[in-house]
Order: sequence, then C-alpha cells, then structure tokens
Amino acid sequence: MNVFQQFIESGLVIEIAIGLILLEMIAVLWLRRKAGFAVLLGLIPGLCLMLALLTALKGGDWRLTALWVTASLPFHLIDLRLRLRR
Repeated sequence: MNVFQQFIESGLVIEIAIGLILLEMIAVLWLRRKAGFAVLLGLIPGLCLMLALLTALKGGDWRLTALWVTASLPFHLIDLRLRLRR
C-alpha cells in the first residue's frame, strides 16, 4: 500500500479537512460576527457530510453514517432558503 492510499483509507485526509472547516468556522465567527450565522449555515452541511464519510471510511456503524448524512439536510435547506430570499 502506498503512502497516498494509506492517507486516504485511514481517514486522515478527512480529519484534516474537518479541522480546516472548524478553523474556518471559528475565523468566520471571529471576523464577521453579524454575517457569521449565514456563513455557518453554508459550512455545517459540508461538515456533516465529511463526518459521514469519516465514519464510513473507518468502518463505523452504518446508522451513524446515515445520521450524519440526514443531519446535513435541514441545515442545507435553511441555507438554501436564506440564499433564495436574497
């Protein structure tokens, strides 16, 4: 197994992406306090989907994977509604 394959299959690449999303969320809240809520609504569905992928890659229970995927939907719909209003 090569290094890149191990990097993907271990889930480390997803863990790094999740960390970057969390840092982005913190930065948005710190720099744009008023507009931060709307930006967070755009980031949360992606975070949920990354957690679903991580759970699946690490062989977690399929119900937890399904929970993360399902959790992303309400946030996505709220974000979509806010974007369409503008």
